Amino acid sequence: MNRRSSVGFTIIETILFLGISGALAAAILAGSSIAISQQRYRDAGSTLQAFFQRQYTNVSNVVNIRDNNWTCDAQANVIEIESSGLIAGASECVIMGKLIRITDNGQTVVSSDVIGRQYAYETVTNDIDALKQYRLAWTSVGQERKTVDWGASLARPASEGGSIESTALLVLRSPFSGVMRTFSPEGYTPGDAQYTIPASVISSFNTKQTLCLNSPDFTVFQRLALVVQARATGPTSIELFGEGSGC
Repeated sequence: MNRRSSVGFTIIETILFLGISGALAAAILAGSSIAISQQRYRDAGSTLQAFFQRQYTNVSNVVNIRDNNWTCDAQANVIEIESSGLIAGASECVIMGKLIRITDNGQTVVSSDVIGRQYAYETVTNDIDALKQYRLAWTSVGQERKTVDWGASLARPASEGGSIESTALLVLRSPFSGVMRTFSPEGYTPGDAQYTIPASVISSFNTKQTLCLNSPDFTVFQRLALVVQARATGPTSIELFGEGSGC
């Protein structure tokens, strides 16, 4: 009696193979999706860090994007030459630094030039007194806006509370020492129609500022934070932290 051997898979074996293959494919796709989300989240933090660092570089290099059709009034508010009656090139305005503020519930960072006009000429011995001899105002002319990438957003640490939009950084170059100084005024929230910077803002150098980076999904295993170190004086004072950031 001859026996015939059959080569192939049974229906059950085929179903098992397809089930296992499908499960593995789903796991690979899920893992890939998480990896992509993690990378996008890290990229959002890195590009945000670069944006903040560039503002310090621009203050150091005194980047001026306006032409000679602009000047400022006695309160340091930027106006056009045509409405001022001044001759182009006769402005007493100086670019003092940058005001960095956060809007749109933490989704946008706005950097604006800070204009100064000196009104006192007393002898000073420190940066704060030197800066207080200027009337300061920020201008919306030529401001730079940065949307946080990949739907992420900035927030204050839960331990601090408060709205992220009440957080502002004032980066000024001292006319006394030439050193960049950072101020993080509490209780001063610059609005879109409020340009004058009160002298009380320049009272002491900044304390450490922690800006938590929120993810738009729940696949982030380690929350990042953009940290502005206390008494920040340059781009290297802006760091990106993960573990131990307080977020």
